[in-house]
Amino acid sequence: MKQEISQHEQIFIRDGFRLNMRSDGRQNTDPYKFAIKQGTVEEAFGSATLTFGEQDTQIICAIKAEIQKPVPSEPTKG
Repeated sequence: MKQEISQHEQIFIRDGFRLNMRSDGRQNTDPYKFAIKQGTVEEAFGSATLTFGEQDTQIICAIKAEIQKPVPSEPTKG
């Protein structure tokens, strides 16, 4: 599905590039500030939380697995 940008949105974006300013006050080349914290999910073997943006958006990633003894038919898996 193709989505088109209105003429006013195009002007807003173009003027932002020209003025080297984004709507949130950052310059065009300024990245979002972010933080990564490891070990944020106690029940997981490994986890991390990434926090970024004005609204403190969070992405949480966790890994949990059970390691078992391989069965004879699949000796390299387990």
